[in-house]
Amino acid sequence: GFNGSGFCNASGITGGYLGQWYDNVSTEAEAMPVSVTSGTPHTGINAAMVVGGQISGIVKDTATPANDLSGICVRAYVAGIPAADSPGSFAGQAVTDSTGTYILSGLSPSDDYNVRFDSQGFGCVGGVASNYLTQWYDNVSSQSIATWLVVASGGTHGGVNAAMATGGQ
Repeated sequence: GFNGSGFCNASGITGGYLGQWYDNVSTEAEAMPVSVTSGTPHTGINAAMVVGGQISGIVKDTATPANDLSGICVRAYVAGIPAADSPGSFAGQAVTDSTGTYILSGLSPSDDYNVRFDSQGFGCVGGVASNYLTQWYDNVSSQSIATWLVVASGGTHGGVNAAMATGGQ
């Protein structure tokens, strides 16, 4: 889209593609301005989209391992940047399906990631509020000690599973 200040970007695209600014850069600060004239098409502003990496796994109930958990919100954050301190650390989210499976896609291979599992349902389309304790991969309670995950362009880092315990009431 055109942001009105002379810069174009391609983002919000389905299929796991990475967003980018013209001319093949990742931030507006690096972007090349595009001059336009009202009523005159400006051609040649093209993008070669790049497929990002993926993180996938299955979420289950700790007390009943055969119980796949649906509606759990799974979020990826850029590792090393505290999620609570910087909205820029958020990299993507997914919700587990009826088999407890999720896929986080469109992740940049230039970053490492921490993954959080929560059942609060807030701000997570399709997420369901339930009584499971929030955790970070690999079964830890805080991002500062969460496992860092690496993705490759077009590849999937699988097996990022969670077994969630119920909380007190």
